[in-house]
Amino acid sequence: MALTGAKEFAKRVPGVASVYRTMMRARRRVLRAVCGPTQAERYDLETAEVVRRVLTPGSVGVDIGAHNGEILRMFREASPDVSHQAVEALPAYADRLKKRFPRDVIHACAVSNENGETEFNFNRDDPAYSGLEPRTRAGRSPNHERIPVAVRRIDDLVPGDAPVRLVKLDIEGAEYPALRGAAELIRRCRPVLIFEFGEAAALPYGATAEKMQQLIEGDFGMTLTTMRRWLGGDPPFADGEFLENCRAKTDFYFLADPGQG
Repeated sequence: MALTGAKEFAKRVPGVASVYRTMMRARRRVLRAVCGPTQAERYDLETAEVVRRVLTPGSVGVDIGAHNGEILRMFREASPDVSHQAVEALPAYADRLKKRFPRDVIHACAVSNENGETEFNFNRDDPAYSGLEPRTRAGRSPNHERIPVAVRRIDDLVPGDAPVRLVKLDIEGAEYPALRGAAELIRRCRPVLIFEFGEAAALPYGATAEKMQQLIEGDFGMTLTTMRRWLGGDPPFADGEFLENCRAKTDFYFLADPGQG
């Protein structure tokens, strides 16, 4: 049976889902052993190492698009004695995060560059692809539910006295307006930024690679690079290199380094 057919079969027949998940985990282990980690797995490993190097005890991490809490857990392990900040727009996921991380502050809302109320696209088949604008993984049919959400600026969520050292953003294309709504925090705390960016997802939010570069380098005075380059001690992107990377779709996760500014 084809994998797609097996997945649908697993959804319909009681007891089969756990067998299917076990089969898929074994398949991923084999592929990893033969081919090495996937790009997504490499990003996860790199993120964990950036968190370990940047977040020291007493410093705060801000997780925008916390979803299941994998990054928030890294924050807690690196700096266990503070309350970290997290944002999750899907109510059920936000509720679970509040139960899993009672010492941290979970904001159940979406984020942008202005406050308000709107509807959020809950992708029922792919919750991680949910966002203010509809988005569906390539090759899949959309199955969206519109749910009402509050929209807030990050500057209005995170306390002004929080010693923020790291901000991670993964919100399916909405990173540009979210960063604009965090300008005060970024200028005040000079945190390292880890963010997802792809022009196809960002265009519905009025963002281009040029606009993102201007915001990070021009407005915030930071340098742009990838996590791999930063971890290896390599120099940041030179002129035009970030744009070339985005157009070639070489990477989808980037790091903004405040340096000594």
